[in-house]
This record gives sequence, C-alpha cells and structure tokens, in this order.
Amino acid sequence: MALRTAAVRARTRTCLDIAEQLRTDPSFRAFHDGRDDRLPAYYRHVVDAKLGAYAELLDEGERRPVLEAPDGKP
Repeated sequence: MALRTAAVRARTRTCLDIAEQLRTDPSFRAFHDGRDDRLPAYYRHVVDAKLGAYAELLDEGERRPVLEAPDGKP
C-alpha cells in the first residue's frame, strides 16, 4: 500500500509541475499548443534522467520525440 501511495504522490507532483510550467513558461505552452517544435528544457531533463548514463551517447536530435503519426498527421 505504501508503494502505491508513493507512486500516486509522484504522479500527482509530475502533473502539478507540468500545470505550473504551462501557466508560467511561454515556450513550454507554445510547445504544447503546437506553435513551437523545440523540446522544452523540462522534458530534456526528464528524458536525460530516464536515460541516465546513456544520455550522453545520444545527440540532441536523437533525443527528440516524434510528434506526428507515421502517416504525417499530427
């Protein structure tokens, strides 16, 4: 039960962090609105943290998400 509670709290914190970024960071909001395709620093940090030591093996372009479907539609 304690692990589930910790996981819910972590997910809640992530959602609150993203909501705060949407309210306060114009470039973050532009990315989510589709007006800018540059990956915000927040997400670069998340990706690098998940990759750990492997992050340095990938260049910036290889760490960018694919933001459109294979058929070319967003």
